[in-house]
Amino acid sequence: MIIHGKERGFKLTVGASSKISKLCPGGDIKNIGKLFKDIDTATMIDYIAEICSVLSEGYENSKKYEEPGYVPDILSADEVMTLGIDEISELQDEMMTTIEKDMGTTIKTEPVKSGKKTGKK
Repeated sequence: MIIHGKERGFKLTVGASSKISKLCPGGDIKNIGKLFKDIDTATMIDYIAEICSVLSEGYENSKKYEEPGYVPDILSADEVMTLGIDEISELQDEMMTTIEKDMGTTIKTEPVKSGKKTGKK
């Protein structure tokens, strides 16, 4: 997503997951949807800004390790607060898409073969 003329990436790393989980009911990131239920608009925007900053940090810090010499440029919660209403809505969609995608299983496994013969003699 482009924010203030710069392409911004988001990634749910282990560190980001830990920070976001602390905001969620029961300390479980799977409850992130409940975080946004029955709250006022100001609190909701604060959560979006914080979570997007954490996801940006995850992306930027990962990139730092993948590309030696890369200098992270983390989207701050303060910068998120300067966005317009339509942009914050788009950012919230991007945030939830990133979390859902990155929480998905990325490794497919085959059933375990026992090696025992089950036929009778």
